[in-house]
Amino acid sequence: MHKASKDVQTAMKSAKSKWTSYYILKMDVTKYFHNIDKRILWDILKRKIKDKKLLWLTREILLSTEGMLGLPLGNYTSQMFANIYLNELDQYIKHKLKCKYYFRYMDDMVILLPNKEIANNVLNDITIFLKEKLGLTLNSKTRIFKDKQGVNFCRLQNK
Repeated sequence: MHKASKDVQTAMKSAKSKWTSYYILKMDVTKYFHNIDKRILWDILKRKIKDKKLLWLTREILLSTEGMLGLPLGNYTSQMFANIYLNELDQYIKHKLKCKYYFRYMDDMVILLPNKEIANNVLNDITIFLKEKLGLTLNSKTRIFKDKQGVNFCRLQNK
């Protein structure tokens, strides 16, 4: 079992004792790697990286995929850049929306919330943030459901 999956299970037990029943907001970004805006990513990286040589190397890596939409799948740098990109959303959810039970693995996210109204409001706020700040949208797998249904999150597939 993946660590993120165990963390969600632990949080679900905690949420159950705190709220008795609760709602699960499960989100997934539409074609995440393909839709990462490299200009927005570059602006984020410039804010975070102070070392000029590392900044130069980072720019070279991004320029190597010029003309291509988003980031290539499978590259370690793409995975790192993808995590940095959605860190903007992580900070928004944790500090602005103040969601305690928030979990993300790449572009799959789960938030546990005390009621459906709050879940809908959080989903609306996240949808707006993603569109305006990161140029992303959520796909049709995104939904809100009761805790009794449980959630599949970061389950490893048997081969």
